[in-house]
Amino acid sequence: MGKEIEKKWVGIPTDELKEFCRTADFVEIKDYYFNDYTRLRNMNGKWYITIKSSGTDIRDEYEFEINKSQIDFLPSPCLVKKRFYYPYKGHSFEINLFRDISMCLDTYRAINFILIECELKSPDEEIELPSFIGKNVTYDSSFYGRTLFKRLVHGYKEPIRDVVELKTV
Repeated sequence: MGKEIEKKWVGIPTDELKEFCRTADFVEIKDYYFNDYTRLRNMNGKWYITIKSSGTDIRDEYEFEINKSQIDFLPSPCLVKKRFYYPYKGHSFEINLFRDISMCLDTYRAINFILIECELKSPDEEIELPSFIGKNVTYDSSFYGRTLFKRLVHGYKEPIRDVVELKTV
């Protein structure tokens, strides 16, 4: 078990960020949620089970790798994102680009925006932010992975607050 201390922001698709995402390596992540606290993740072909406690910026986190042969089924749909690691002023910012489409019962659904995360050593750690960081959404549960997943499952059509929908990144 470990503690996850994390801050989250909405990303702004600036020219700097677009250029970084065009040229940098990324990891494709597919998240399948069983409930509010349990997730199955495929990250570059490796499978992980993650269990998180409730909370906002500080949570208990259990994560362990599993063998694909241990998986009997995959829930549907999945939340798909490309993750880029952006080193900046002594921190690594995880740029999550939600651009991919998920299919559920033959219904076309997409979530298109940027969410940026940074893990910290303590909740009050001072960090300098890159220019493409927007509103802090650390305490807004509508930006949790499980909530975004529910948007796909239930087909919410209203836009996500404080998000610049992606057209070209």
